[in-house]
Amino acid sequence: MKLTDLTPDRPTVLTIGKYDGVHIGHQHLLARMRRRAADIGAQTAVLLLHPNPLAVLRPDTPIIYLATLEERVALVVEQGVDLVLVHPFTREVAQTSADDFIAQIRAHLNLVELWEGPNFALGRGRQGTTAYLSDLGSRLGFTVHATAPFALLGETVSTSLIRRLVVEGQVEQAAWLLGRPHGLSGEVIHGAKRGRQLGFPTANLAIPADMAVPANGIYAVRCQLGDETVLGVASIGVRPTFDNGPRSVEVYLLDFDRDIYGQTLKTEFVARLRDEQKFSSIEALIEQMGRDVANGRAALAEPASLT
Repeated sequence: MKLTDLTPDRPTVLTIGKYDGVHIGHQHLLARMRRRAADIGAQTAVLLLHPNPLAVLRPDTPIIYLATLEERVALVVEQGVDLVLVHPFTREVAQTSADDFIAQIRAHLNLVELWEGPNFALGRGRQGTTAYLSDLGSRLGFTVHATAPFALLGETVSTSLIRRLVVEGQVEQAAWLLGRPHGLSGEVIHGAKRGRQLGFPTANLAIPADMAVPANGIYAVRCQLGDETVLGVASIGVRPTFDNGPRSVEVYLLDFDRDIYGQTLKTEFVARLRDEQKFSSIEALIEQMGRDVANGRAALAEPASLT
């Protein structure tokens, strides 16, 4: 839904941001918003900015996302938010003053409270700081709530930290900060079919280039194929035993034997099993793949752990 689809009606408690990953810090803020909205008889709304403003302001800067826009919308909805509004971030938006941006919001929402995380600012030149918006709100009839950084085990939870953990392959640590395993969705495409020749047929995934992919290695994974959950072992890397080819994400689905080409497979990374390595022979690789499957089954049967 878009902001411009609405006309002001119910009092609204709003937050604005990218909400990439919808991690436990985001979830904490949204939970506080929900409780506050219930207390004052208001609805909750999230204004999702997309793409990442850096993609517009610094187009040469690579942008890596933890979740697609569709996934972010679904994750926010799961938090019990009443309205999820996607707001395209453009150069025109970047040049909009804080006053004009708030005026656009108030033209479509009955804004009574604005909730934001630390270091938030909106409008041209980051004019709309918490202090600026608080003063503006006192004149226009809404209040601003700036929340403190959310920390877990002494570590401030942030999208940038989680992104770093993912690309380093520390998927268990990333899962604790996300509140769930990091996931990637992609269409199952045809590959070289080496896995099938080795006795371990894999589903090759077409992953968008702007998604955070874990470091090269072998992972225990939980997959979603439509409404079906399937366990598996994923290999990320360049196949050094064969060709050091383009980087790929391949998943061996446990106890599964169906043609799923063209379907979308969502893969959640539960545990890292080992680094990618080059083997001296095909036989040695096959033996290790058998151990990977056994280790993957064991990891998927264990409860989550911090260690």
